[in-house]
Amino acid sequence: FLVFVSVRAMSEQFLSTTMLCQEVGMSRSTLDKLRKEGALLPGREFYRLHGRRSPMMWSKNAVIQALRSRTALADRSARLA
Repeated sequence: FLVFVSVRAMSEQFLSTTMLCQEVGMSRSTLDKLRKEGALLPGREFYRLHGRRSPMMWSKNAVIQALRSRTALADRSARLA
């Protein structure tokens, strides 16, 4: 039984949804909202295990970076308004 893991996956910390919410101080509903809005993208910030209803695993670093970028963009837009 062979398991292939990308180099990226080895260098990042992937967490369950519950653990990610605890780590970044965000509710599950906010995380789901950001995912549905397209702010968090599959293959970049998260991936789903096998099957449509299987758990998602989240890249902690990628999620934090996406949230920082989103905040910076919102701040910039507010200053321009």
